[in-house]
Amino acid sequence: MKKTISLFGARSALNFFGLTLVAVISSKSFAQVDPSVLPPVPKGINEQQIWEKYCVGNRKSPEVPRANYKSPEVVAAARMLSTVSNFSFYYYSGPLRAYGLKKGREWAPLPSDFPADIVETFADGKFNANAFLVQTCGEFRDRPTMIREKVKWATKIRLLPATPQQPIDPRKELWSQVSAHSYPKYIALSSMVFEYKKLAMILAKTHKIQLGAYNEDAPVDGTTVCEVKHIFKNYIEKEKMLPHPGMYYEGMEQSSPDAFKATQQNIETNWGEYQKLLADFEKSSCSNKDRNEYYDFRGDSNVKHYSPEANGMIWYSSSITGKCEYDPATKRYNAKQDFGGVDMCNLYFTQPFGHRWAAARAGLGAWLFRSKDLDAQFASQYTKVTILPSLKPSDKPFAFSLNADAAALEQWDLGWSHKLPVVWKNRDMGFNSLMKLSPQNDNAFAYERLRDAVNRHTNWYQSSYNDGMGLSRDQAYSPFVASSYEMSKSDGFTAPGMTVQAPSDGCKHWMFVFRVKKDNWYTTASLKAGKKIDFNRHWIDETSFGTDSLADHERAWDRLGTALEGEFDSMLYLHNITAYGSVDPNACTPETAAAAAAAAAAAAAAAAQPAVAPAPAEAPVQ
Repeated sequence: MKKTISLFGARSALNFFGLTLVAVISSKSFAQVDPSVLPPVPKGINEQQIWEKYCVGNRKSPEVPRANYKSPEVVAAARMLSTVSNFSFYYYSGPLRAYGLKKGREWAPLPSDFPADIVETFADGKFNANAFLVQTCGEFRDRPTMIREKVKWATKIRLLPATPQQPIDPRKELWSQVSAHSYPKYIALSSMVFEYKKLAMILAKTHKIQLGAYNEDAPVDGTTVCEVKHIFKNYIEKEKMLPHPGMYYEGMEQSSPDAFKATQQNIETNWGEYQKLLADFEKSSCSNKDRNEYYDFRGDSNVKHYSPEANGMIWYSSSITGKCEYDPATKRYNAKQDFGGVDMCNLYFTQPFGHRWAAARAGLGAWLFRSKDLDAQFASQYTKVTILPSLKPSDKPFAFSLNADAAALEQWDLGWSHKLPVVWKNRDMGFNSLMKLSPQNDNAFAYERLRDAVNRHTNWYQSSYNDGMGLSRDQAYSPFVASSYEMSKSDGFTAPGMTVQAPSDGCKHWMFVFRVKKDNWYTTASLKAGKKIDFNRHWIDETSFGTDSLADHERAWDRLGTALEGEFDSMLYLHNITAYGSVDPNACTPETAAAAAAAAAAAAAAAAQPAVAPAPAEAPVQ
């Protein structure tokens, strides 16, 4: 039996999302998400003009929009998306049905203005393309700059060709010049470069940072756009490889002096040459922008309009959209499940991005600002922390429970809670003042909270979510989206199996590429310097903050919610590379995809059949 859990105080108690009302709450009291908790859009932007370029419909209403196929950019995106295999997409059923894109299991007809000259490469290519664009318009209608970003990103789908690598022109965009044959070579070089950087720091004794009583990892520098171009131009194009840097362990100088000298020699010779080539390349071939932005990578088995949003954003959408049904006559939504008298369907569909962002932010707030009395529980990988979302995600952190049956907790740090109404709307949510971030302080308290947050993200098997209305996830909740700043560590996620258990066609699918300004990378060195954190923009270095083994392994940066405008670069489509890493343009064709889809459908049908009792044994012959 469920307990009545109060998220809004005794006078307006809601059981999670709205099952039990102690006092009737009118929809008017549930104003839209406060825009002050959202990342600001650059001044001077005409959002309505951007909307009209990419979408058709009333932006400031819940009306189901359409993609604007009169726009050349939208058509270009649809053309690219139509070439992608059905195995490489994934859409959630709630939004698909809410936007009228599917009826039951069948696709709704394409709109009459869908370009007739677009040819799909794989079955359902046109339907998937239209679904991506319509849902992008719908789920980002309150932030048209993100619609523009997603459409442009879709035009930069780069199917790596199974042809020999041609010379790289560093003055041009890189990934459209890269061959599928060069992908595994870059994966290997990327890993080796990281090892050299890390080992060079160890030998120089610059690999640790003191934060109070904590002697923690210093950040290993990322790879700029310029440096990646250098790797392709000076190494991959020339069929050149960095040899392994060797090994090092504490006390090696005394116990194995010859091996230590060999490692030193590798660093001086091979790494020295690499750095000289890079320095020359930076001067001759790189723009200032390429020198001052890092590449960051996220491997994924599927793409959707939400990509690369955190589960903390997407699951909040799922908590609402699947419970809403659109009425074309009124151009509004009717709730199929009661939200306690709150018109949550139309509130959400009028401001969907705002609700999702605020939800991830409220989840992170719960992780960061809990009472110090709960430090041990939040720091432990064995303690289940369940986020309990509310209908007003922009007001304060979400409540949480510490085991599956416990009542909701709203126990906040006393140094922060009395300032909550004032500081919560800041881009740091009050973190900087609570932690007293300063170059003069040891900043150990801030370190503990960021460490626990990234550890709970990377080892998310005890991080759960329950909306109290039917959507419950026992693990994998996080307000962060993670990506690896060293590509090899994201490669394992490019095909189903690592984190997504879905039918596979036997090939790799996606490597999403982002560009991150150097100043937006937040590390233990940033914290040591007392740098103020900005959760709207900073990518937190999981590798230097995290102490869980997964944090060291994944070489990840954790970003609240999603990448934002200016951070989307390209989508590498790896469909000419098998899941095992070999280049084979015939491994995943429309014909093999059709066969794989038929096999997956047959397996699903067989799994859905009731078990058949075995026939009775024949009577023995007398």
